[in-house]
Amino acid sequence: MDPVTDRKKSVDEVLSANRRFARSTARALAKLLTPELEDGRPLPDLLYLQQLAARALERRWHRLHDADEARHDALADRHAVIVTRDEQVGLLYRELVDLRSILRGRFGAARSKNFIGLRGHTSRDPTAILTQADRAVTRLRDPERPLPSSKIPVTNAARARWAVPVAEAADALRATARHVVAAIKNADLARRERKLALAEFNRVFVLIAGWFEGLYRLAGREDRAELVRPSRRHPGKTYLEVKKAERAAAGPGSKASPGVATRLIAPIRRIFDQRRSA
Repeated sequence: MDPVTDRKKSVDEVLSANRRFARSTARALAKLLTPELEDGRPLPDLLYLQQLAARALERRWHRLHDADEARHDALADRHAVIVTRDEQVGLLYRELVDLRSILRGRFGAARSKNFIGLRGHTSRDPTAILTQADRAVTRLRDPERPLPSSKIPVTNAARARWAVPVAEAADALRATARHVVAAIKNADLARRERKLALAEFNRVFVLIAGWFEGLYRLAGREDRAELVRPSRRHPGKTYLEVKKAERAAAGPGSKASPGVATRLIAPIRRIFDQRRSA
């Protein structure tokens, strides 16, 4: 499960407990702690302290949620621009294949390959195919570069015209390739931001939920304390939520797997039982 979605029930439970129990907890703590006051000092506002802690936890949760949404958006943008780039690679590939077909029909396979510098297969790698396209366009547009001999004369205007579709497709791919680089950087940045937000949320959750747990136990409400008790094995989640997830994953009617000692003793016990029944 997504680590952000996986923590929503736990943070909702802790914040809900604070809304329901903060006032009564403050009264119980005031009754317990007032006799300990000295020098006429007033009792701290225990209700407001709980509300501040809940507010800090909620703010971390919103920051994590926003970072997660930003990451999803960045991944979607990266995917979209990569799909566009791949489509443009396909278009440029077809334009180069068509150009090679035209030149092969005019000058023959060997001489056309030497002329435009495409001696191997047309590539489908974005960087490699751009290199091939740029080489072909440069040679076609260079009027000083002689064309291979042909029965039908070819004008400079014709050779420049052959270069146009390839050049346009290459320019479009080049622009999209820059967007791909930017999209990948943005996705990596969003991933790092979510990682930091998740670590901060986990840290604050353990501290504040643990503080609420201690307050409820001090107020004599063990039942409330168990509701907000943070898991030590799964930071950012309550102990009860982790147990629920583990039971759900195990499935109904599942039994705990036997321990090492049980697995070792069982075969010996079967042999002993067989000998005794013989």
